Amino acid sequence: MSTSEGAGGRRAGRSRDVLRVCVTCRWRGMDELPGTDIRPGQRLYDLVMARAAPGSQIHPICCLSNCFRACNAVLSARGKAAIMLSEMAPDEATADALLATLGRYAASGDGMIVGGNPDVLPVVRALRPGREPGEGAP
Repeated sequence: MSTSEGAGGRRAGRSRDVLRVCVTCRWRGMDELPGTDIRPGQRLYDLVMARAAPGSQIHPICCLSNCFRACNAVLSARGKAAIMLSEMAPDEATADALLATLGRYAASGDGMIVGGNPDVLPVVRALRPGREPGEGAP
């Protein structure tokens, strides 16, 4: 391990890779899933949390302002491009794909995920290039 890396091989000062899932997302015009009082975004978050490894950085977020393309989630870490994931179904296959994508994101140096994405993640796009603090204007 180089001197610029901390525990676990992470560069000093770099935050952890985080997956945030919108819990207020509605899905294709549904306020709540049929027969429940649960929003599709909350259901997706619950499924991801039930499958996540202990210590995974997964957090709920209230609204990513991408309501017409729900369900939504975002991957982020300091110094990496943030990645928006949209138009997802609130199901087990999507939860598994999100966790696999979090692993690919964590393994990337810049947040850019190479390779194909599963069909259950129809829209995956970078929001902006990542920057280290002090590099250019916000």
